[in-house]
Amino acid sequence: MTIDNDFEDEEILPDNMYLVMWDNTGLECIIEVDLTKIGDGADMLAILEDTENAYAKKLSGMLKMMKLRAQFNTQRHYEIYGLRTSGSITKEQLEFMFENNPQSTVDLIREKGIKIRSDRASERQVIF
Repeated sequence: MTIDNDFEDEEILPDNMYLVMWDNTGLECIIEVDLTKIGDGADMLAILEDTENAYAKKLSGMLKMMKLRAQFNTQRHYEIYGLRTSGSITKEQLEFMFENNPQSTVDLIREKGIKIRSDRASERQVIF
């Protein structure tokens, strides 16, 4: 007995990694991390702490700027996460998800991603 596998011929894509930043007004940015420049097996926090790799230094510099923006604009409640996805999920698809269903996308990233910084509001604002 043989079992047909429709996915047998599909190419397995390498993982993608992103730095994602949003605030209470929506998506701020998504930075795609090039895993070929840092090694596929590395985790997000190890990458950002690497001082030998020039690409990792560049990412670390971008992250510092993102953190500064969040630090000096606390009224916007910034959140910064690292996210590793399957290779089939692109930056454009993440942006599309944020446009069409931002709350579900944020909840998914909070659950699956690595929190780097979060100034998430602890209480909902109430308009009288």
